[in-house]
Amino acid sequence: EMRQKKDPKSEDYAEVIRGLEKEKITATTILTMDRVDGCITTWCSALMPHLEQWIEIILKKPSAPDPGYFKYRLGRIKTLQHKYLEALNLFQMAHDADPQFLHPLFEQINIFLKLGQIDNAEYTLARLEQANAKSRHPRNQELAAIEADIKRFRKQADQP
Repeated sequence: EMRQKKDPKSEDYAEVIRGLEKEKITATTILTMDRVDGCITTWCSALMPHLEQWIEIILKKPSAPDPGYFKYRLGRIKTLQHKYLEALNLFQMAHDADPQFLHPLFEQINIFLKLGQIDNAEYTLARLEQANAKSRHPRNQELAAIEADIKRFRKQADQP
């Protein structure tokens, strides 16, 4: 319905919430969340507050699968809303839940750079390098790119 620029009906949202509260979170649920998350920066931005609410419902469930993943997703939404402190905390919790999950650290660095907090970005980069070295899925290319970004920011900040 969103693609056709029609707003879904409020009873559709109520149905989603009922389902999330009562049903088990399945792979299909997660796939659907991924799809919505993938479009909130473009054509379905109106769904952002709904996605935020849905993820918060999932995180309240004692049986929530992979809470680190959902905290990461929620952190991305908070970032888009410029709620950087909340986002940084969520990304930290997401990484703590799974030290192999490197995406949250990349997101933290991006926020620190956006805020001009180069020392915090460098500190987080050091943590990311340690985590990357132990990762089953190292992200060396992305790591090199973010390292270059930080160096560029540092150079600009050090110029009189």
